[in-house]
Amino acid sequence: MARLTILHPDGAGAVSAELSLEITYARFEYGWVFYDIYPAFGGQPILNGAALKTSQNLGPARSGALSACEDEFCSLLPAMRRFIETGVPGEWTPTEPDVTLTMALDEGSATWVNLVLEIDTYQWRGVTAYGGPMVSITFDCTLAAIRQFYQDLRAEFLIFRDTNDIVGYNIANRFDRPEHEWF
Repeated sequence: MARLTILHPDGAGAVSAELSLEITYARFEYGWVFYDIYPAFGGQPILNGAALKTSQNLGPARSGALSACEDEFCSLLPAMRRFIETGVPGEWTPTEPDVTLTMALDEGSATWVNLVLEIDTYQWRGVTAYGGPMVSITFDCTLAAIRQFYQDLRAEFLIFRDTNDIVGYNIANRFDRPEHEWF
């Protein structure tokens, strides 16, 4: 699990709250990478699990987490790396557009980042089609924090890739999805 953590100080400088975003590579099935995405505040889910779609087979592992999947090697890492190295605003939306993650430097800053998690209407119980963002959560953090989040996520992905033999699967099934060299 990779976690982006933002600590909020109180007036005396002590930590009074912790906002976090965790992304976990949940599983690899039939050429698809599945993610669990867990926004939390003080270690508790921001989203009400009872309002989100859940499924024994497809849903995320814990209440308040979102599920996303794509039939790509992992397009999140190259999107994050491009942003980190260039500062040009970036976006990641998996094949199934359950979520979108956008990254942009704060206007006039070279060190502060707005990371926005947009949650599609399809993530909510009772909704039967994708309809675009319904809820957005903004994480204001430093570029250094984003860089560490990327490094942690990349390290997790390399283990996930090797454990699930994703490269072998893609070759055996003649998928034209070469391993991203730029992650």
